Amino acid sequence: MPLQIAFKTWDSKYYMTHESGGGNIIVANRTQRGPWETFWLYIHDPLNFIVFLKTHDQRFYVTAEGGGGQILVADRTELGPWELFRLEQLGNNRISLQAHNGQYVCFENGGNSIVVANRNVRGPWETINVELL
Repeated sequence: MPLQIAFKTWDSKYYMTHESGGGNIIVANRTQRGPWETFWLYIHDPLNFIVFLKTHDQRFYVTAEGGGGQILVADRTELGPWELFRLEQLGNNRISLQAHNGQYVCFENGGNSIVVANRNVRGPWETINVELL
């Protein structure tokens, strides 16, 4: 069963959003949660903590372009390896996500910018605050 979820930057200042409701890039620049700031989290492989994300209306999958090393987008209609992420639970409603190539999802500049999957080490910008809805 999927979880409806919202993601916030490490300092909880910005929400991650799928621009235009999907079909576009992922950014973290919203200070309030609306439909575009909500996602569905599905568990794909519970033993290895592999998950995938869909937009609020479940039309698009979230993708790490190139399997990692680039931006995140919400424009795919089929599930493949670039749409799978390894979830690490960090406690206190915080997680990190790793793209197919092992690089971490990052809120560029700590937020108010694009979301990428190009970091080899987890730090504050690669830490995600989670809101279960």
